[in-house]
Amino acid sequence: MFENKIFLRVFSLVVAILIWAYVVIEVDPEKSAKVMVDVSFTNEEVLAEDDLAALEPDNMTVTASINGSRVNKIRKTGLTAYVDVSSCKIGENSREIVVNVPDGISIEELYQENLTFDVEELVAELKPVAVEFIGSGEEGRSGSNKDNVPWVISTEPDEVTAAGAKSAVDKVAAVRAQVSSGGLSKDEGRWVPLTVVPVDKHGKKVSGVYIPDSEYIRAELRLLKLRKVPVDADVVNIEENLELDRAEDYEDIIIAGPEDIIDSIDSIKGTVDMKGVTETGVSEAEMYLELPDGIYLYEEKNPVTVKIRLKAAE
Repeated sequence: MFENKIFLRVFSLVVAILIWAYVVIEVDPEKSAKVMVDVSFTNEEVLAEDDLAALEPDNMTVTASINGSRVNKIRKTGLTAYVDVSSCKIGENSREIVVNVPDGISIEELYQENLTFDVEELVAELKPVAVEFIGSGEEGRSGSNKDNVPWVISTEPDEVTAAGAKSAVDKVAAVRAQVSSGGLSKDEGRWVPLTVVPVDKHGKKVSGVYIPDSEYIRAELRLLKLRKVPVDADVVNIEENLELDRAEDYEDIIIAGPEDIIDSIDSIKGTVDMKGVTETGVSEAEMYLELPDGIYLYEEKNPVTVKIRLKAAE
């Protein structure tokens, strides 16, 4: 009986400490803090009616000093703010930043009251869809084994519309999707929906650009087998007063394809067109590789560049 009383006292003390800690940490009405607030545009559709779009500046965050009973929760979840662009005109604009303030929180100070930004012509341009493989310890194809690689057989569509302020859309090099390389089959392709992001030539996301038909973009993915094969090249269209002296040794190329097709390929035919070359000596020329259906070059471009030496015809 005595031991039970001691246990109840200890238990009550622990509960009291926990309640006190909760009140001090979570409910203290006197707590203050500085937080970063994400800013977004609203009423952009009003600008779009006039074929205009707001261009997001590099920094779309502001600092606010807050006070209230839910400070700790706000520090975890963050605050949001908006700028109404409905009345903006083309050129530079400055508008008030309005913070969405939840119950129990007050703004002591907002360290930037207005956001300055440009409004430009609204444009829409087609951009290529690029798929990047991630997952299973791989980045792209570099983490693949020596025999098989994840591959994009096709995308539907292969180009999509990117819309937004002109200078932002001009930065977009591609609309990128990142997909997992896990679970792909060697026997057949698998269609997957793509979540896309507009990116610049460095792979960095371009803000303020949207993809109107993003929910309809998909790709067919499959594991393909790799094989190294030689090139059987023909040099054609040499001028009558010239003849082939020497072609550099064509390096073996790596091809990718379904196992049942690629195992039957012993070489790839190439054609080097010398039309327009009228002088002797070494020239750089393009060699076009004739790839069978379902076969792709692995990390190379078609055509490839080769060196051809021509001499005077005897």
